[in-house]
Amino acid sequence: MEARDLLPEFGDLAQEERWDEFAAQLARRGLVWWFEMDVPAIRRHMAALRPRRSPGLSPRLLLLEGAASPLPADRDLRQVLRDVTLLYRMFRVNRDAEGAAAACGLAIAALWDFGVDWSRSRPWADRIDRLAERKDLSPLARSSALAFRALMLLFHQGNLDQTLAALELQRQAAEEARSAAMTLYGATLQALALAYQGRTERAGVVLEETAPFLDRAPRTSYARLYHRIMLGIVLSTAGRPGKACETLRNVGVDLAPEDWRVSVRLLLQGARLLAASLARHEDEVPLLEASVRQLAVGEQVHFFAALMQFSVGLFYLGAGRPYRALVHAERGERAAARAESLPTQTMIRVLQALALADLNEKEEAAARLDEAMATCQDQGWVLFAEGAALDRAAILADRGETDEARKLLDGVRKLLPRGRPLLSAFRPPEFTQRLLDRLEIRTGPAGARWTIPDPDRPVQIRSLGGFSLTILGHTVYDRRWRSSRTQQLLKLLLALGGEKVPVDRLTELLWPDALGDQARANLKTALARLRVVGLPPGAEALRWLHWKHGRLSLSRSVVFADCLVFETAARAALRNRSAREMVRALELYQGDFLSGDGSHGVIESRREALRHLHVRLVEGVADRADRDGFRGDLNDLLSQAVAVNPMSERLYALKMKELIRRGYPVEALRTFRQAEAFFRDTLGIPPGPALRLLANKAKGGSD
Repeated sequence: MEARDLLPEFGDLAQEERWDEFAAQLARRGLVWWFEMDVPAIRRHMAALRPRRSPGLSPRLLLLEGAASPLPADRDLRQVLRDVTLLYRMFRVNRDAEGAAAACGLAIAALWDFGVDWSRSRPWADRIDRLAERKDLSPLARSSALAFRALMLLFHQGNLDQTLAALELQRQAAEEARSAAMTLYGATLQALALAYQGRTERAGVVLEETAPFLDRAPRTSYARLYHRIMLGIVLSTAGRPGKACETLRNVGVDLAPEDWRVSVRLLLQGARLLAASLARHEDEVPLLEASVRQLAVGEQVHFFAALMQFSVGLFYLGAGRPYRALVHAERGERAAARAESLPTQTMIRVLQALALADLNEKEEAAARLDEAMATCQDQGWVLFAEGAALDRAAILADRGETDEARKLLDGVRKLLPRGRPLLSAFRPPEFTQRLLDRLEIRTGPAGARWTIPDPDRPVQIRSLGGFSLTILGHTVYDRRWRSSRTQQLLKLLLALGGEKVPVDRLTELLWPDALGDQARANLKTALARLRVVGLPPGAEALRWLHWKHGRLSLSRSVVFADCLVFETAARAALRNRSAREMVRALELYQGDFLSGDGSHGVIESRREALRHLHVRLVEGVADRADRDGFRGDLNDLLSQAVAVNPMSERLYALKMKELIRRGYPVEALRTFRQAEAFFRDTLGIPPGPALRLLANKAKGGSD
């Protein structure tokens, strides 16, 4: 270890070979690094001391040596806990409360790293409770110990009320200690607990509010990693797995490969696997699965092995392979039982029930879903109860018991935050939408029910907030498209308006280098495939595409395309200047047109046009809400509009104006910080002058 790799004061001592002073100072500073989760700093400085150390180490240095070791080392958790228990007793004898708190944290960190036998955390949790009451314990040590306490409460027992109570005390201690790292880590655990409760929007706000601490925490602190990883997990649970994939791809660039603990690497890779599975990234899932499998199975870290099996099972469930999903769920259940993680066991049991339902084992699936819903509601795991209830309602609907299905979902909606739409953490968004359509349940942006005309057309195309094609109730997944050009043909047809699109324009975009006759032949082949995509063998082709006079159109009587219906409804509402009609049109806008697809400029142009139309609708509602008797909460509508169209500064401005008008300047400033973070992270630019003026007004400044 070179002296330049050490902090200056340690580097000077090392160069002068004053190792006794080096060890004494490391014993003091090292505990601070441990409390702030800066394990790489501990490892660097212990590596410098190790070759020159005296035959014996002080208890604190022994603890730091254990913290720097790459657990699991010899796969013997009992020996590790015996060693930490001995250190804890030595600290108690020496009346070293800081060392005792660090020993408690190290014991729970070892349990987390091994991912097994989490019931062994209980005596350490009791010790933390007693230590937290001591007056001689520093706020930093208290915040660290309470964070480890909350970690086990959340992942082992799943007790959300106790977790959030412990984290409130942890937050107070972190603020008193002025520790950015502990503020970040506490927010990480709080966000996941809120997500378990179904409060995904609040979870995102917690992470957003603490994001400024990222730059203030130590550069190599694991707390920075956990905060970014948790943002990806929350985005996945909130139905935005594509955004989660983007968020997680560049996490950890500040750490060298040797600075990664196995558990931290597994948490990141597991979060990426979950997001890729929900987003159905077929090319990425196998690579991530292999990475997680090598670490989790190879190191026998059972908790992360369970999460891996759950994520892979979700992928196969969404890919229409329920038997494979069931196999992975059963493997995951065994691993979760070894870890003794009750929330993880319940998640996997819901996955098992969903796989059974897709295998047409409806009776057994219904029984398992009823059991899972009861457990989740008792524990307050609303996120899992919601996913189970949606599939249970689908089984009821299949039996024709639609009233019972509606009653079940009404009960679940009462558990959710006001205005939050139903969403399954186990299924893609189109599953929920199809179910709500069948049950004629419509939830508008402000929580009101609407009946937007949506005939039960055989072909359903969703392109706002994602892309899916459903033929006769069966979703066409990527593996059934047979050719990427077939899918691109449909996307370009939507981007160019869906009706009377010149075929020459399509061939020019799809085959720019092909000659005229060859391009036409290619188009005919792609069109023939598109007409039969998703149909079972031998089924009669649907007449949902028409080629006439050199132009291609979607059949309005057969096709429901959300982007075309949205555009038609939006323009009619703006012509009529009706706030009610505008709100009904806004319900259809679930996000960007063909989000993330940048294959053709016409797609991006269409995306911008629909974004602009969405903003005009929101502006129209804001301008005419009072005179048209709009009964919804305008702030809720603006919040949802910002969520689905975060690129619009105008929407942030409208929301800030409404909050200032209603007397909520703090919330207006929070909205400004949200816009500031988004534009900085996405575009690398600050908000425009209009938003800065509104922020100044919210602070009490002049216009």
